[in-house]
Amino acid sequence: MSGEKAPLGQALGQVYSPARMRTPFAWLTGLVVFLLAPPADALAKAADRPNIIFFLSDDHRWDRMGCAGHPFLKTPTIDRLAAHGVRFSNMFVTTSICAASRATLLTGLYERTHLFTFGTPPIAGKFSQASYPAVLRGAGYRTGFIGKFGVKVAQGDREAMFDSFQPIGRNPYLKKQPDGSLRHESELAGDRAIEFINQQKGDAPFC
Repeated sequence: MSGEKAPLGQALGQVYSPARMRTPFAWLTGLVVFLLAPPADALAKAADRPNIIFFLSDDHRWDRMGCAGHPFLKTPTIDRLAAHGVRFSNMFVTTSICAASRATLLTGLYERTHLFTFGTPPIAGKFSQASYPAVLRGAGYRTGFIGKFGVKVAQGDREAMFDSFQPIGRNPYLKKQPDGSLRHESELAGDRAIEFINQQKGDAPFC
């Protein structure tokens, strides 16, 4: 993309506009999003393009967290994020199916528009090419995905969405390590996400 990069709000406004998502914040269910300030030497250049780390807790009931008052489940990391951020107490999910809901998060569209769920063809190119990762990448961001994906997109569109794509397979959940130990793949995904963040040089924002 040549020329001046669009501000982040303008870029994401194309994806999560009221015309595309009729109910504001419906897509926020089950996730925590927070912004990290860019490095000091890049602040002047990227004040309107902060780094973004997007956490999605898949198929997660609203009350299955310590910060939601659950009497048994312990979620200290999520609780810390909630304590230092914003927690919505009145929210709704438009499609309570994991893959279809992730497609909605990516595109900013209801399932009836993007038409993706289990056993359906890939998301149409006109939607995946306007997804938030593709929009951010076009605005100069380095984009990465680590974890459960399970969303089919048209051939070649995934490369347009992500600079780094590291899905998890969940078969098996426990992965044997070189030293013979077993680690849950969610731990490995966390390590890969940290590695992706540490690899960023500060010359461009990332998500």
